[in-house]
Amino acid sequence: MTQRERLLTPSAAGCCVCDSPLTVQELEEFYSVADEAVRGEPYCRRCLEAYLHLCPECSARYTAGGTALCGECAMVDAQ
Repeated sequence: MTQRERLLTPSAAGCCVCDSPLTVQELEEFYSVADEAVRGEPYCRRCLEAYLHLCPECSARYTAGGTALCGECAMVDAQ
């Protein structure tokens, strides 16, 4: 029960687009799927899917550009 309470706890952060408050769980989910370049400004799930794009190489991380690779894929391509 402690885990559930912690994850539903409101955080001090809000979505950088719609300004809706984010819970600790929503922040953790955002940081797990966002590329390092967009981690500074958290997005709610709705705005994340509307304004960011999945990396075309791995389809695992959201990036700022439509054709931009995430940091991990860009490092592999550079080698």
